[in-house]
Amino acid sequence: MTRALREGFGEETQIGDAGGFQALPADPVIDDRMAAYILKAQPSFEGFRSAAAQLAGLLVLASIGGRDRVLDEPLLEQAESAHKEAEDILRATHAPAAAAHHHFHLSLASERICEALRIARQGSLRINDASLDRAHQALKAGWQEMLSAGKALPGFQVVDFTQACCAAHRGRAARLRISTD
Repeated sequence: MTRALREGFGEETQIGDAGGFQALPADPVIDDRMAAYILKAQPSFEGFRSAAAQLAGLLVLASIGGRDRVLDEPLLEQAESAHKEAEDILRATHAPAAAAHHHFHLSLASERICEALRIARQGSLRINDASLDRAHQALKAGWQEMLSAGKALPGFQVVDFTQACCAAHRGRAARLRISTD
């Protein structure tokens, strides 16, 4: 069971359950408790975003053949440090009921990014593509949780690359590759 579910939602809650989350109105009212949560949670969110971006850069390096340098990169240490700091902040931040949904996604993002960092730290990226793919999938899942957290409350935006201009051209590029092969 995920940490988000263990902390504050009872033993009976399972992944996928509503878990007591309250839907926010289209323009949520930001009271003092919610504003305090947002201010306390933002550094955590930024830390996870930083860790994910740094790890993404390392995964790109590993995928283009720089695998022997992956563990020597200070970026991996910086990413791990950013993640740990962000996780410590998140653990110390009490989420009011109206922020439970956001906190849940941020906790899942932390877990997924941590898993990707663990895979990268093992050094298995040097050995095989399967480990590289596992790290990428864990990081991608963490980024998806960051996107979900960003949608749950104002002030936590991330870039959704699936909505970028180049994403629209992906299908056309694939068709062109197939026809030229």
